[in-house]
Amino acid sequence: MGRAEDAVAILRRALAATPDDADVLTNFGMACFLIGRKEDGKTALRRALEIRPGHADAAYNLGLVAAEEGAFEDARSYFAKAVCKQPKNADAVMNLGLACHRLGRTDEARKHLGKARALAKLCRAAGRPQIPAQCLIYFAVLGIKN
Repeated sequence: MGRAEDAVAILRRALAATPDDADVLTNFGMACFLIGRKEDGKTALRRALEIRPGHADAAYNLGLVAAEEGAFEDARSYFAKAVCKQPKNADAVMNLGLACHRLGRTDEARKHLGKARALAKLCRAAGRPQIPAQCLIYFAVLGIKN
């Protein structure tokens, strides 16, 4: 059994003891994605948001799944929820901007990607990773100076 499968088994036991723990549900959902159990993962993340509507990690991860599926309106909605709770999360802000761009909402995309750029610079100054290459491409397309 691999690490992700081990994590699913451990988190399943944790959920048996605390079925309404939004953090455990979020971790379980992500572990399910890692082993290819996408529907179980989405169900767990949605349940986490039902229990704790402001759970930024659950919303962010559902946004990633929606974007991967090409459901950019849903992705935008989930990323917006995540950003509402964690406005300084550069990844969430960047993905919100990317979802807006995919929806043709150029002004909104430019606003969020500009904010993501500023946040990423702060992260870089603090020793965190730099802006992802994908985001740099969108900056160029939207005329945002890096």
